[in-house]
Amino acid sequence: MVARQRRQRTGRTTIEDYRKLIEIFRLITGSLEYGSVLSAVAEQAAQVLGGGAAALLLCDGEGTLRVAAAHNIPAERTAGVELQVGPGVMDALRNLGRDVGLPAFTGVPLVWRGETIGVLAVYRRHRRRVDAADEGLLGTLADQAAIAVQNARQYEVERRARAEAEAARERVADIAAELRALFQAIPDLYFRLDSQGTILDYKAGRPADLYVPPEVFLGKRMQDVLPPAVGQLFHEAISQVPRASEPIAIEYSLPMPTGEQIFEARLLPFLHGQIVVVVRNITRRKQAEQLREDYIHTISHDLRAPLTIISGHAQMLQRTLLREGLDGPKQRGVEAILTSARRANAMIQDLLEAARLETGQVKLNPRPVGLGQFVRDLVGRLAGAGEAERIRVETPEGLPPVAADPDRLERILMNLLSNALKYSSPGSEITVRLERRGGEVVTSVTDHGPGIAPEELSHLFERHYRTREATERREGLGLGLYITKGLVEAHGGRIWVQSELGKGSTFSFTLPL
Repeated sequence: MVARQRRQRTGRTTIEDYRKLIEIFRLITGSLEYGSVLSAVAEQAAQVLGGGAAALLLCDGEGTLRVAAAHNIPAERTAGVELQVGPGVMDALRNLGRDVGLPAFTGVPLVWRGETIGVLAVYRRHRRRVDAADEGLLGTLADQAAIAVQNARQYEVERRARAEAEAARERVADIAAELRALFQAIPDLYFRLDSQGTILDYKAGRPADLYVPPEVFLGKRMQDVLPPAVGQLFHEAISQVPRASEPIAIEYSLPMPTGEQIFEARLLPFLHGQIVVVVRNITRRKQAEQLREDYIHTISHDLRAPLTIISGHAQMLQRTLLREGLDGPKQRGVEAILTSARRANAMIQDLLEAARLETGQVKLNPRPVGLGQFVRDLVGRLAGAGEAERIRVETPEGLPPVAADPDRLERILMNLLSNALKYSSPGSEITVRLERRGGEVVTSVTDHGPGIAPEELSHLFERHYRTREATERREGLGLGLYITKGLVEAHGGRIWVQSELGKGSTFSFTLPL
C-alpha cells in the first residue's frame, strides 16, 4: 500500500516536472535577445529545485568561466568572478554560495556538441538530498539552456553583423553623397570607358568644354570622335593604363568655338577593366605660364643689357688699372663691381631656367658623355678660381658613358660643387664619387661642412627655399637646388641628400646609361 502511494506520488511529480520543463522551455526560448535568454535561464534554474538563487557562467575561448547572468545573487558578489575550467570549478562555485548564505549547491555543465560552454549553478538555503529525478530535471534544463544560449549567441552575432552592415551602408551612402556633391562641383569633364576606349558614361562640369555633343560621342571610341592626332594620343594612353602604376597624363589642344583650348587628361584604371578619364581645361593656366615666361624673358633682357655694359666698362677699367700698376682700393672696387654683375647675371639665369622647368620648356640635347673625364675637365676649369685643389674625383675604371645634355650636366655639377665649396670650411676636401648601379650612374658630391638640420632636409629642393645659413649670407634666390632637381629629373634621374650636423653633407644624383 505504501509502495503504491510512493509510485503514485512519483508519477504525479514526474508529470508536474514535465509541465514545469515545458513552461521553462517556453520562457527561455521565447526570445533570441542574448541578455534576456541568459536572465531567463538563471531565473528558471533557481526554481527547478525549489532553490533561491542561481548563476549562469559561460566560458570564453581561452577556458575562463565568467558570470553571465545571476538570479537572487548580489551583483557585487559575482563581479570579477573568473574561474578556469577544470576539476576545482564546482568547489569554487560552492564557496560562492556559502558567501551569500546559500550553502546547498548543485552544479551542472552546459555542453554544446561535446564542448563545455558553461556551468549552471543552483543554490538553496536548506540542504535537501538531490535525487536522480532532480538531477535529470536539472540536466535537461542545462541541455536546453545550452541550445538556447548558442541560438542567442548566434542571433547576437548576426544582429551585430546586421548592425555593422547597416552602419557601413550608411557610411557608404554618406561618402557617396559627399562624392556626388564634390563630383557636381568640380569643373572637369569625366568619362568612363571600356577597355577599348568606348565611352560608356560622362559628366560635364563645364558643357562648353565638350568637343562634340553627347549624342555624337556616347557609345563610340574616344579616339574616333577626336581629331586624328589627339585620338592617337588617347589610343596610346588607353593601351598603357592596365600596366601603369599611376595615372597616365596627356596634354592636347582642340579647336573650339571660343578658340584653341588646351586640355589635360588623366587616365586611370576602374572596376571590371574599365577606364576613368578626367579632363581639365588648362588654357588659362598655360596662358598665365606663357605670360610669366614672357615677362621673365623681358625683364632678363632689359636687365642683362645694362649689366653687360657695366661688366664691359668694369673690365676695361680693371685692365687700365693693371696696366698703370694701380692697386689697392680702386682695384678692389672694380673687382666688387664685376663680382656683383656676375652674381646678378646668375640670378637672372636662374629665373629663366626655373621658368622653363615649370612650363616644360626645357629642351635637352642628350648625347653619350664620359662622366669621369667630364667631371675632371670641369674641375680643371675651376683651377683659375683657386678651388680645384680642394676637389678629389673618384671614378672606377670602365665606367660607361651616360646619356646627358652636356650644358645642363655642367649646370647640375656646378651648382652642387659651388654649394659644397661655399658652405664647407676653407681648405676642407670635397669628394666627387662616381659609381655604376644597374642601368644608371650615381654621382655623389660630399663636403665636410657644418651639415644641414634634419627639419630642413625635406625642403632643400623646393623653389626659393633657403637654409638658415644661406639666409644669413643673403646670397641668391633659393633656386639653385630647385633647378638642379628639375634638370636631373628632366634627364630621367633622381636626386637626394644625406647630411649630419657637424659632419657634412652628400648630394647624390643618378643619370641613365
